[in-house]
Amino acid sequence: MADRPGTPPDFADIAVAHWERERPDLDFAAMGTLARFARLHIAGSRHVDAVFAAHGLDRGEFDVLASLRRTGAPHEMPPSQLAEILLITRAGMT
Repeated sequence: MADRPGTPPDFADIAVAHWERERPDLDFAAMGTLARFARLHIAGSRHVDAVFAAHGLDRGEFDVLASLRRTGAPHEMPPSQLAEILLITRAGMT
């Protein structure tokens, strides 16, 4: 972050500065932090997805398997409960 002396501005600092210039009436205090988290999420997701792909899985399949595994033996649950754990609709579960 460029608010430390000697630290050059990064992509988020530049975007915030542009928005503050264009819309001084709005508060962009959280924008830099959120933009950095979004960038980290994108970069991290690429690596995680590559690991899943190497094992023939996608993120959704992994989430289902991991949810079943962590519940303990016999590693099963009703689809409605699984949907709730995965934060998806019951229709999405099917």
